[in-house]
Amino acid sequence: YRIFKNGILIAQIDMYTGPEYSKSIKSDNPYTFRVDSLEPSTEYIFKNEAGDEADNWSTSGPSLTITTRAFDTDPNLPLAGNYKTALLRVSIDYLTGGAINERGELPVYENEQAYVWKDNELKPLGALSGIYAKPYTINEAGQIMGESTIGGNYYGFFWENDTLVGLGNMGGNWVMPEAMNDSGYVVGWSRYASIYTAGWQKAFLWRKGQGMIDLGTLGGENDMNYWERVSSSAFDINNKNQIIGVSPAPGPEDHGFFWQNDSMIDMGKVYPVHLNDKGEVVGQMTTSGGESHLFRWQAGNLTDLGTGGGNSCWPMAINENSQIVARVELNQTDCDGYSIQHLFLLDNDQMRDICPPGSKNFEFGAINNKGQIVGSFDKEDGTRHAFLWTDGAMYQLDDQGAVNSHAADINDEGQIVINTTTADGQYHILLAEPSAVDIKTQAGQNLPKSFALEQNYPNPFNPTTTIAFSLPDMELVSLKVYDLLGREVKSLVSGKKAAGTYEIQFNASHLASGIYYYRLQAGSFVSTKKLILLK
Repeated sequence: YRIFKNGILIAQIDMYTGPEYSKSIKSDNPYTFRVDSLEPSTEYIFKNEAGDEADNWSTSGPSLTITTRAFDTDPNLPLAGNYKTALLRVSIDYLTGGAINERGELPVYENEQAYVWKDNELKPLGALSGIYAKPYTINEAGQIMGESTIGGNYYGFFWENDTLVGLGNMGGNWVMPEAMNDSGYVVGWSRYASIYTAGWQKAFLWRKGQGMIDLGTLGGENDMNYWERVSSSAFDINNKNQIIGVSPAPGPEDHGFFWQNDSMIDMGKVYPVHLNDKGEVVGQMTTSGGESHLFRWQAGNLTDLGTGGGNSCWPMAINENSQIVARVELNQTDCDGYSIQHLFLLDNDQMRDICPPGSKNFEFGAINNKGQIVGSFDKEDGTRHAFLWTDGAMYQLDDQGAVNSHAADINDEGQIVINTTTADGQYHILLAEPSAVDIKTQAGQNLPKSFALEQNYPNPFNPTTTIAFSLPDMELVSLKVYDLLGREVKSLVSGKKAAGTYEIQFNASHLASGIYYYRLQAGSFVSTKKLILLK
């Protein structure tokens, strides 16, 4: 930011270097500046880097005081041009999409009812009492868990194969499922109390056909009241059936726990948040000096990861490649005096700020196993937009003109779920996908004379391969991959396609080695071929 005298730059201000910006420029707060020793009756103009003038300024004697809201930098992210968005659902009622699995299936919540987007259509899940159901997540088997109500009390549900069942309870009247793994095991907490009354709360593990299992405690009394909330909760479960959460330890405090093989391990006075299939846990710890630090724990070893150079740090997620996303409160404030929070990525023990300099208010959505991150950010015009961070750069996703959008999840195929609100108050769910389909027929070339599905190449492959097909006319096209049991594992193409020759990349990093089949249906034409995945 610069101050000009008669069109000549006389001083430059760095917003975030501290209260004293130069010998002649001082500030009593983050958005008011006083410039001393000015010449009387001389015009001075204050501008930011974009050339915008301060909202107001006044002179008093030999000093100039400038107050402005223009100190924050609008990110102005480039558009992710290689991503295409499609509208999945629109509603005038509240509508939101959640997690997406590798088959492109996702749970949907609309007007207090639960649905699943599957095979290009929205299917209702039902409810425990027919009144209310909200889905939370979906796993790679297509199973969904969420919450529903019975008689005004909240309980968890589990859905698969068009059947919804309740998780039950442990004698309480409030059940909150928190996470589910690919085997359909659900963890969370069961409570007998309202949030303002005394009662107990227990961490549970639910298995289909076995019901709820009380995970126990670390030796403390499992009780809870309004002032002293000592209680057990399970937060996450991985595909090795390892569980993390908090539990009362001896004395009036909670400790983090790591549960495996029917045994609960005390992690100490920490707050675990997420874990991956390696058994790595990330969470928040409070130092003896009262600072909030990020930590990583594995096999009994706890590592203090610090704050990323900020005031505090909160973990958001960890993927299967040990990459950690954290929200860091910087040693900076915005033009309104509020603290600025950025998203940081910890990769190979290197912490980096992924947000543009000077920007603020970035909200985390998800990270996939390729290190791609999605979420949303605020712009200076008051709108909020979805972003994608990939290969060291951040991009704005096409949200089709929405005024409020958030990228909620991204799978390893790069498919992104975007929830949006339009200016007229409609709710949309968008699906953004990388432009994997590549039409090879160029203008002026002869179009294919017949339908054809080519053998994938390379074959065998690991983990990606290319599948090509040809269309002589515009047709409704479906290209799907199945396992040996005939179960769909991936939908690659769905929708109308113009005449031409197409290629698509299939990434099978989430699948086990073995024989699979891919099937093309275009109008009345159907063809199936075999592919082999060798890892």
